[in-house]
Amino acid sequence: MIMRTQKGFIVSFLVFYQQQESCSDHGDELKYWCRNCEGSLCSLCLYSNHPHGHQVLLAKNFLEERKQIIKDNATYIGNSVKDMMEEVNFNLRKYLHRMKILTQVQTDVVTLLNDLQKACSIRPVLNLEEKLQDLQNEGLSSLINDGIEVSTVEHAAVGGGDAEKEEKEEEEEGGGDKVATEVVVQVETPPPATLPTVYSRRARLDCRDGRLLLHSLIQRIDSHLSLQLPSEVFLELSNGQRCLGRVYIQLWCHMRRAQQFLALCLGTMGPSLVGAHFRSVSDANKERETIWCTEYASPDGGTGYRELMLDMEWDGEHRREPREGLVVAYSNDVNDYGFGICTKGKPGANFSSPFGEVSSGLEVVRAAVGHEPVTEVTITDCGLVIPDLTP
Repeated sequence: MIMRTQKGFIVSFLVFYQQQESCSDHGDELKYWCRNCEGSLCSLCLYSNHPHGHQVLLAKNFLEERKQIIKDNATYIGNSVKDMMEEVNFNLRKYLHRMKILTQVQTDVVTLLNDLQKACSIRPVLNLEEKLQDLQNEGLSSLINDGIEVSTVEHAAVGGGDAEKEEKEEEEEGGGDKVATEVVVQVETPPPATLPTVYSRRARLDCRDGRLLLHSLIQRIDSHLSLQLPSEVFLELSNGQRCLGRVYIQLWCHMRRAQQFLALCLGTMGPSLVGAHFRSVSDANKERETIWCTEYASPDGGTGYRELMLDMEWDGEHRREPREGLVVAYSNDVNDYGFGICTKGKPGANFSSPFGEVSSGLEVVRAAVGHEPVTEVTITDCGLVIPDLTP
């Protein structure tokens, strides 16, 4: 890797070489570079008062040398990132596989407990005990040596302070059936990241018939296994070949405008925000400054301007005071598509229908606002932030 000191003089050399191609003292071309002085030299500098014994080389050779070093290190970093991404993708697939197994085991345990409650004779209870043993031996066997601890806690038929002693004596005598076996599944996972709680809802996750099921929100979540509903999207903004960065937006998904925006980020309805240009900036450098995008890309390569859904929210109870980061609907025509991102608030004013808010990347929006002309700013990528899969 390049050391910090090396980076310093490389940057200084490149800036110096680009900005000053002739010697300020003699007016000659700066053809040489001294490693010891870390500075450029002309021929007169080199042969008049430059110290002897210094390592001097042609500036163009030094430039190519440093460019090659930067290229090699950049390539190394790029390959390292690629390897890490492959590892992350592998782990993600592994954890999703684990979750599928665990949800199936949990479903089987719930079913077993329900059957146990209904059992009224010895034989069904003994059959359920065998099923539970099979569940432990087969259902969890693939997870035992894969970062997950699986253990059983066995209870005696009679409670009390001497229960453990009585159970041990029964085992030694070869008699006494154990009445209940509790399966404890412990998954070592990092604590979940802090997520916005506004308009945030979770749905129960289950496994049936070999498929992961996401249940309706109407059903009460009675399980630790649930899924954070999709509500955060990203937009990548670019100016020509230069990427300005990504903007992350927390959508208020109870609103149809937010649902339409999510569909455009994913392209699930056909049109997409990829390729859309920003149109204008209103109230530039003032309160309520907002950058506007009023189009989307259609599947045929053209652009669209009309709403994709009916009965969009507008005005009335949906009005909100302008504030930094607010994502709002375009207000020229209620039936036209469009959105804006506010960069400066204005107390006492109103937007007719906000439907989300920037969670991070507002500096990217400001960079787009400051670009001239703003019509050169394009959405070059967009999509959904993967929801939280942790309990």
